[in-house]
Amino acid sequence: AGSYEHLQTDVGDDAHSARVKARLDLFFDVIGTPSWYDVEAVSNVRWRRYLRGIRGRPGSITEDYKGCDEVARDLLLRMLTFDPKRRAGLDEILAHAYFAEDPDEPHPGGGGGGGDAASAD
Repeated sequence: AGSYEHLQTDVGDDAHSARVKARLDLFFDVIGTPSWYDVEAVSNVRWRRYLRGIRGRPGSITEDYKGCDEVARDLLLRMLTFDPKRRAGLDEILAHAYFAEDPDEPHPGGGGGGGDAASAD
């Protein structure tokens, strides 16, 4: 189970809590801290209190992937949304503009579209 799911259950021992906090910190370094709306959706009072106490910060994904086109970055952020209920599902991901590119044209972000690079003649 992911870190979000751990936040919905009772907290185990202090070592377990420390491991979950460390994973959350790494996750927040990438995607930024969750919105207050997402924090309020956490059912466990202790974890909700912990999350409220974290100072909001942007994730590194917008800086680390600055050279990546906006469409690809948007897809990544939708797939990495903190709350799994609000995270993009398979249908939304496949309907995203990133996959609407012409499969025979290289994607502006540097990767191929949907085509197979090995089959290029």
